[in-house]
Amino acid sequence: MSQPVTLTQEHFLDLAKSACQELNGTWNFCLEQLLTFGFGVPTSLPKKGGKELLLSASEDDIRAYLKKYIGGYIAERQRKIILKQVATTPDPAVDEVLNAFEGIQPEAFAEITKLHRLSMAAENLIGTLLEHYLAERLENHGWVWACGETLRAIDFLLPGEPPVLLQVKNRSNSENSSSSAIRLGTDIKKWYRIKAESGQTNWEKLQKDTGVIVSEEDFYAFIRRTALASSKS
Repeated sequence: MSQPVTLTQEHFLDLAKSACQELNGTWNFCLEQLLTFGFGVPTSLPKKGGKELLLSASEDDIRAYLKKYIGGYIAERQRKIILKQVATTPDPAVDEVLNAFEGIQPEAFAEITKLHRLSMAAENLIGTLLEHYLAERLENHGWVWACGETLRAIDFLLPGEPPVLLQVKNRSNSENSSSSAIRLGTDIKKWYRIKAESGQTNWEKLQKDTGVIVSEEDFYAFIRRTALASSKS
């Protein structure tokens, strides 16, 4: 077993490059910026394999963490976006409620259930589509996508002194308490696409925060391109 090391940023990045090579990945600007930030703010690095990264750990442990970290990053970058069927079993009481409260007849239940489950699958996919869309737009302007849970409560990073940190959500009511707690006391900007109460979109704020042109219409165009590419693969 290797002994704990006094880790410098340079050595940390060298270990990361080695781990990336072992995974047959391509070391790039984005990975370097994510890990450089993570080395400076270790609490921003998520658990991998149930374990946190301790910069005072042994070189073997650090290398094992980095392989899981980079593996997750590579997998997310290569991920094919598809509409997956909802895995849960429908609740038969839903049909009874529709009949009792709305007078919907049993012959319509099967089609309603099918469309409802497709709608649920679509809602589950929107967050992924949104991140991939923003990555396509923002990374052309120097931003780095913290994909595959590479930084806690941070989805995009603009390197600099200080760096600009951004957390994105699809809806104003979709943030959970844990991500909110992580953000407290930090300088992470928060943006949501759509206000849950009114349905009003919020793209103007993101354009102001990033200086990048984004819009609801352009997002829809990205969804159509992604669906077309998925159907051909």
